[in-house]
Amino acid sequence: MENRRGAFFNIEELRAIFPRLKRDEDALSAPERSFLYRVEKTLYQHLSVQEIESTLGGSIE
Repeated sequence: MENRRGAFFNIEELRAIFPRLKRDEDALSAPERSFLYRVEKTLYQHLSVQEIESTLGGSIE
């Protein structure tokens, strides 16, 4: 098996950090925005829009 390096997160872990990153999106650095983009893309691949909205505590802005 390939020994991959890096950090790997499950969907629940991504759901936990996503609201905080999304809330502060305007203040994020370029690398932080890149990470937010990857988190958001992954969530949209695995969750419904309704599930993502509930993660954010309301509607997506």
